[in-house]
Amino acid sequence: MKKLLLVLALAAMASAAAAQIPAAEWPKKVVKIVVGYAPGGPNDIIARALGQKVSAALGQPVIVENRPGASGTIASDYVARSPADGYTLIMNATTHSMANALYEKLPFDADRDFTPITLVGESTLVLVVRQDQPEKTLAELLNTARSQPGKLSFASTGAGSSPHLAGEMLRQLGKVDLTHVPYKGSAPAMNDLLGGQVTMMFEPLPSALPHIRAGQLRPVGVTSGKRIRELPDVPTMTEAGVPGFDITVWWGLFGPARMPPAVVQKIGMTVNTALSAPDIRERFDTLGITPVGTTSTEFRSVLLKDIAKYGKVIREGGIHAN
Repeated sequence: MKKLLLVLALAAMASAAAAQIPAAEWPKKVVKIVVGYAPGGPNDIIARALGQKVSAALGQPVIVENRPGASGTIASDYVARSPADGYTLIMNATTHSMANALYEKLPFDADRDFTPITLVGESTLVLVVRQDQPEKTLAELLNTARSQPGKLSFASTGAGSSPHLAGEMLRQLGKVDLTHVPYKGSAPAMNDLLGGQVTMMFEPLPSALPHIRAGQLRPVGVTSGKRIRELPDVPTMTEAGVPGFDITVWWGLFGPARMPPAVVQKIGMTVNTALSAPDIRERFDTLGITPVGTTSTEFRSVLLKDIAKYGKVIREGGIHAN
């Protein structure tokens, strides 16, 4: 018992010491950005691109460490347990805001155990069907779904993924019966959509655009709250007939809870400056991502809103990731 109390006391002292680090004294060593997915995905590309800029600005190495597994929760747990000194950060995405509701035995809380630093970028999902699909608009899809419950299906990249929750939101807000068909990744889901095995799919903008431009897929709606530059003639889901439908996919930088405010501000300002660099904006553009840059308070507001929004969809849909 005495040993446990000693460990807890030392941990508290370390946390208190970290919280008092002045911005001028940070960083003095390597800064690590953890990514919960394998190299090559958006989280990884964003972390590496910004890491180079931040390293140059701060004069210390910034490395990216990939810790893939369990939809990013392994990496998130690692960062949540790390010292709150600004040297271990994580590039996370919208799925972080879904974790509390999706996992019954999650070892961390998506809000309480993290410090939001800055929201670095946003994108959208596009609801697509094949060009030869009889229903050409979202209104026509909804009419068919209502007259023939269960006939239409939507593909996703797995239970609890953003495309899955988008389909579930359409089912709930549109008051229609759609059949969910989960796949292990985007490629097999897209193959079956193109092959006619499923009716529709909510696909990330970057991977949807080539098929749309090739004339293979028809976009019937974007999930963001406003129309997008890449597809200006495609309505939002709300405009197309599902009021209240709004899913913005985001990426953001977090640290462990109770980070020193001065260090949080310094990291945020450095990253936000990097986001305005022409080469970063060009790199983001190739990914279909719009650079943002926020304060910690603004980012936490987005996080809390999404935790509530997706939590409601997940609970009402009875969705579980484990």
